[in-house]
Amino acid sequence: MNQKKLEEVNVYNFYADKDEWRVVYQKLIISALLPIFICASAHCSWWVILKIQKKPTEELFTKFAATTVLLLFLVHPSIT
Repeated sequence: MNQKKLEEVNVYNFYADKDEWRVVYQKLIISALLPIFICASAHCSWWVILKIQKKPTEELFTKFAATTVLLLFLVHPSIT
């Protein structure tokens, strides 16, 4: 972001610069894609763990669901 002097700032101008909007959109995209990434990583992690331990994959859904709920509430506290 550019550094503005105090006398250059117009307090009645509510429009953001192009660079400031880019940051806002990046934050929105990251927060929108984060739950998908969390679900995919939890599913892959439990699948690898169960394959290494040679356990049946029927346990995958319960472990995946519990992990996903926990991680989503930790990462996105605004869900509640």
